[in-house]
Amino acid sequence: MHNIGMTALVTLVLSTASAQVVVDTSGLDLPYDFDLLENFLQNTDAEDFDFNTLLETLQAYRRRPLDLNRATRDELVELQLLSDIQIADLQQYIQEQGRLLNEYELQVIPSFDLATIRRILPFVRAGGDLDATSTPLKTMLAEGKNEIFARWVRNVEGRRGYLENVYLGDPNQLYLRYRHSYSNRLSYGFTLEKDAGEPLFTNGQNFFDFYSFHFFATQLPNRWLKTIAIGDFSINMGQGLVNFDGFAAGKGAQVMSIRRDGRRVRAYTSVNEALFKRGVAAELRLGKHWDATVFGSWRQSSANVSSLDTLSQEIFEISSLQLSGLHRTQNELDDKNSIGQYAAGGSLRYTRNQNHIALNTVYTRLSATLDRNTQLYSQFRFSGQQIANYSLDYAYVWRNFNFFGETALSSAGGYATLNGLLVGLDKNLSFSVLQRYFSRDYESLYANAFAESSRIANEEGIYVGLLLRPAKGWELQTYADVFRFPWLRFRTNAPSEGSEYFARLTYAKRRSYTVYAQARVEYKQLNRAQAEGEPIRQLADQMRAYFRIHGAYQLDKTLELRSRVEHSHYTLGDEHDQQGWLLYQDVLYKPASIPWQFATRFAVFDTDGFDSRIYAYENDVLYSFSIPAYSGQGSRFYLVARYKGIRRVTLEARYAYTYYTDRVQIGSGNELIDGPLSSQVKLQARMAF
Repeated sequence: MHNIGMTALVTLVLSTASAQVVVDTSGLDLPYDFDLLENFLQNTDAEDFDFNTLLETLQAYRRRPLDLNRATRDELVELQLLSDIQIADLQQYIQEQGRLLNEYELQVIPSFDLATIRRILPFVRAGGDLDATSTPLKTMLAEGKNEIFARWVRNVEGRRGYLENVYLGDPNQLYLRYRHSYSNRLSYGFTLEKDAGEPLFTNGQNFFDFYSFHFFATQLPNRWLKTIAIGDFSINMGQGLVNFDGFAAGKGAQVMSIRRDGRRVRAYTSVNEALFKRGVAAELRLGKHWDATVFGSWRQSSANVSSLDTLSQEIFEISSLQLSGLHRTQNELDDKNSIGQYAAGGSLRYTRNQNHIALNTVYTRLSATLDRNTQLYSQFRFSGQQIANYSLDYAYVWRNFNFFGETALSSAGGYATLNGLLVGLDKNLSFSVLQRYFSRDYESLYANAFAESSRIANEEGIYVGLLLRPAKGWELQTYADVFRFPWLRFRTNAPSEGSEYFARLTYAKRRSYTVYAQARVEYKQLNRAQAEGEPIRQLADQMRAYFRIHGAYQLDKTLELRSRVEHSHYTLGDEHDQQGWLLYQDVLYKPASIPWQFATRFAVFDTDGFDSRIYAYENDVLYSFSIPAYSGQGSRFYLVARYKGIRRVTLEARYAYTYYTDRVQIGSGNELIDGPLSSQVKLQARMAF
């Protein structure tokens, strides 16, 4: 591996007397910890997950702040800025002491530190008549805000799929969206998208490849109906063992954020083509403490077709459901919308104070039989045409103890259970514990729970987290997770086990700088190379380690610098050893005298291979995310510019490139680029009225 000069390393480390926790999304300062997304990608290698609308809730609350005196638990969870302990303490304080007189009264609540209060102030208020619960639907329709987004993205260098006419469409990615919203209580609109390589008005594709539409209203002043969703929506139940369509990060720097929660029915405004429902959903008030959620969904889904009638073209069997949403080649188009997917279910819930218990169920039927190409490790996976799941989830708060969990059964066989505890001793010390057990034959098509694996099956483990603030300005967040897999897994030909350890030490000086040092180490077992004469591959110990120093320094109101140095280390037994480095410098400039804002980065990376890759969040245009994997040797640069000099209109542009010094070709297959440079241009216009 090539060594990075010590001069550059020392310069960067000295410059990291910094780290603003607030992350800027091309001029929009939103205090979201994007390390959650970096860790999510490192854990799952999910390259096709869509984060486009992750921050819509904060945007809405910035325009119309959330009244803390009236806020429900679901709304407080949606802020994504408060832990479960802080939410419980806030609601208990209001219940016992009465309404907050102003936002600064939060300082007397035990778990609220000054950093948390400053972080949420732009999005909340105490008292007043905003977001009154009696606001009629007619008012929300008349006084809401309209937004139109139009985005164009293109990779500059030609790829083999276009040069050899394998892709049926052009390299342009197009995105068009209209939305009318009133706070987070009313939303309707549509979204259209064409991915790069997908045809538009050619090759039988007479419309955008993906379209989505929705109408959503909640907190309706109706005796029975609380929430209604028509069109595309998402369903979230319990801790995700049965159904959780929304994004929920797993292990990360926020060690107390291990509980799945939030609205059970949400409007779907994203462009992920698999993780949503299409139909009707409603939340019903059944009494003072009882409510119910019901939904029905039918939509066409893409699948790998394995058997069909050649005359009628009726599909009998599929080998898997497709989740990528890409339909660029003829084979991909043949699989598009090849089956019907019906889902229905609901939840009956009893709530009293901060405690609840709920019974959940989801039934799914496919129009063709799912017959997997079963390998030994996957022989317990669901095959067939229909499956049902049932679960019981609960939450119970007693003093400083917050208990929660869910236990689920599958008609395909097997069960899963997950139980956790959050304890807040005071504002300076909290800890979390989570136990999980998923049998090898448990199956749910929509499960998304806290786990080491992306699939909720064949896993058991225990997680312990600790949050400590030992002195003013200092914070330590750490966790340990020990797990085992009782049955075989992909690339693991025997039962296996593993563990993961994380620690982040942060020092923050008010409105000046923050710096943190972080370490994450994971141990697992994986197949090693098969030795001559061995009947099967043996397991070897795999280790991944990441060590980081990160910071940001706020020079003044217009200029902020951010820096990072990160080292990765990967080993697999004695046969495989890789290391890597990433160094970058960010500059964010927001001049007060002109309507322009800029964000730029220059990064240098040097890794021995893909196994030692390093993920890093990048600034992008609003509601668009970029978290590339830095792998190999080279440099990366991007520049984001934002212009707000036209009334009601925001224009954004982004240019990014990666230049490799260790190769003359990039990628493989249809995505192969002849040359060491890969670059992308992105333009976006937003109109609000």
